[in-house]
Amino acid sequence: MRSIASLLVLFLVVLNSGCSMSESDKETAADKEEIRKMNESDGDAEKPSNEVPFDINMEELYGDWVLIGVGADRMGPGIAPVGEILFAFRENGNMTVATEGKQELSENLLGIPSPYTIEDKKLCSDDIVFKLQFKQGCAEIIRLNEGRMSIEIEIPNGGFIYKHFVKMEE
Repeated sequence: MRSIASLLVLFLVVLNSGCSMSESDKETAADKEEIRKMNESDGDAEKPSNEVPFDINMEELYGDWVLIGVGADRMGPGIAPVGEILFAFRENGNMTVATEGKQELSENLLGIPSPYTIEDKKLCSDDIVFKLQFKQGCAEIIRLNEGRMSIEIEIPNGGFIYKHFVKMEE
């Protein structure tokens, strides 16, 4: 009889511990699910956006610019060009390009200016050199402030490259 009572007590202990284990397992599973959800929501907040917010002040466009780099990174500066490439943009809608310094830029602006327009945040021109430089008739400015300018250029096979400029002192 004692052995039956012992077995019954042992059975109840095992049964009780089994029930409490399954309940704690349920709590653990629920806790794990809650932690997973919290991590996912934290992960969403920490995921970097593909869009980098840059300020654009179109009034800063007017002046002389030198290309400092080209690359796939919006932040720049990318790979520096082999030679110097300068751009001049004036308030009257004239622009020009030079490769031999500021003197040539001034001469080209007087002798062979090209018209350009601003359409929202895009520079547009029918100039052949502009189209060669930016691969299209319009190129979107993604940064234009504090003497820095970055232009996004869509590539035909998909994706973008970025040209980064600094403003030359006058």
